[in-house]
Amino acid sequence: MNEKGRLKRAALFFVKNSGRLSLSFENNILICLYVHTMNNNDDQEIRYRLFKLLGDDPSLTQRQMAEKMGISLGKFNYCLNELVKKGFVKINRFKSSQNKAAYMYLLTPSGLEEKAKITVGFLKRKMHEFEEIKQQIKEISREIDGAG
Repeated sequence: MNEKGRLKRAALFFVKNSGRLSLSFENNILICLYVHTMNNNDDQEIRYRLFKLLGDDPSLTQRQMAEKMGISLGKFNYCLNELVKKGFVKINRFKSSQNKAAYMYLLTPSGLEEKAKITVGFLKRKMHEFEEIKQQIKEISREIDGAG
């Protein structure tokens, strides 16, 4: 296999295991562009926590919400903008005596519906994880009892 084939194979391996890549060749150079998608469990948890925060206190700043979620401000901003693009969140700007421009992040009707779907999915996933952990605990307990 030539160098071009090996590079493409390595990139495809990355795609299978990590995410999506956009691949192209220019002047015998493999150009790989990683495309972030909100599909894995971590991203689903971020979406759940983001919807929950927006529903609980829409007057928090982006920085405050990012800190509460334990993610960077940039990642928070990216996630919030994706929800705005999808029509799940509306941003209202208003004048404040303490701050020149303050924002309120409101869930739209479709955002409330999406929040409900995400919450149900999140709960199902956590319940499944809980059942798996209980099974692992039983197996480990049996191993310990058998060894002792």
